[in-house]
Amino acid sequence: MSIRRVVLVALALVVGFVLVRLLVATSIAGFAVAGDRFVDPSLAPDRLPVTSESGGYDGQFVYRLALEPWTHQVTAYGITLDNPAYRQQRIATPVLAWALGLLPGVSTLLALLLVNVAALTVAAAFAVRLAVALGRHPLTGLVLAVPAGMPISLGRHLTEPVAWAAVLAGLWYARQRRWPAAAAALTVAVLARETSLVVVAGLAAAQLWRLLSDRPRADRRALAWLALPVAVAVAWQLVLLQVWGVLPVRSGGSNNFGGVPVLGVLDTLAAGVPGPAVLTVVVTAERVGVLALFGYAAWALATRRAGVTGGEAAAWALSVLMAVALAGWTSDVQFLRAANEGIGLSVLVALADRRSRAGHLALVLAAAMACAVALEYALRQ
Repeated sequence: MSIRRVVLVALALVVGFVLVRLLVATSIAGFAVAGDRFVDPSLAPDRLPVTSESGGYDGQFVYRLALEPWTHQVTAYGITLDNPAYRQQRIATPVLAWALGLLPGVSTLLALLLVNVAALTVAAAFAVRLAVALGRHPLTGLVLAVPAGMPISLGRHLTEPVAWAAVLAGLWYARQRRWPAAAAALTVAVLARETSLVVVAGLAAAQLWRLLSDRPRADRRALAWLALPVAVAVAWQLVLLQVWGVLPVRSGGSNNFGGVPVLGVLDTLAAGVPGPAVLTVVVTAERVGVLALFGYAAWALATRRAGVTGGEAAAWALSVLMAVALAGWTSDVQFLRAANEGIGLSVLVALADRRSRAGHLALVLAAAMACAVALEYALRQ
């Protein structure tokens, strides 16, 4: 099967998920998951459905920024940003949606959905290329394109699709040693989601190691290009510091991290979640599945069974450390998003491990988790 056909399959699956969600769970306005603590339904555009006595979810803030990406106001359009600096640092998705929304007949809500559908299609294109380069069937690239938490992000107007598509593009171009293109892609990634910096750091660490080991001069050029996304991210942080008076990376999620890495995750491994008892069972299975993927990838890298690059291995280690450093894994919306890079790079390790049965089983596990989460969030808000 050709790469183009697999990408079309990916597009069909993504559109199918969106259609089922629209038919069963909510309207296109409901993708923002707005709550009345931050959204005034009488002032909000596009007739946002607003849940009473609720804080809503992050998509409502992405929507607000898509209406006016360069805002200096905490409240506008009937929507209050809970943490303006933190929200605005993830500017790439809102800007793309804002630009698309300038077209006649395209609402901001539709633009956000189209941006994320297009992003996952781009992610599939680069994921399939990576899978084929690693000697795998093109269809296995779909597992890399859609980590387990991605259906949540698509169904709630979040920023992971653009960030992950840009990360995969950056990894592909880095493998081709096309460093200007890799730097451009990774710049988009860090502006979509600051956690993408762990991938940049991993690639840069590997290049720095090569440079210190007296490898070819080309490594210096690679390191210079990899400094670009870091420089852009730092510059944007400083701009937002001037606007809001607080550094974005220090303004959000301070309660998410704490204690000894892994221990907080293990303490919440079987923790209950609001809703039916079956939901706790599902979320617990997701937690165990993510840890199993991390454990497999650690084993495959330690035994050198996976043919990933040094930069990819370093990026995997940093992303997994970030995920397990959380104070706990509570709802699947929380930890699957936080572990997005770690899950995706674990799948990359599995794709690069063609010698062991464990690699095949890891791919099956990752695919099953993505399908289960897609089914869950196609049917619920």
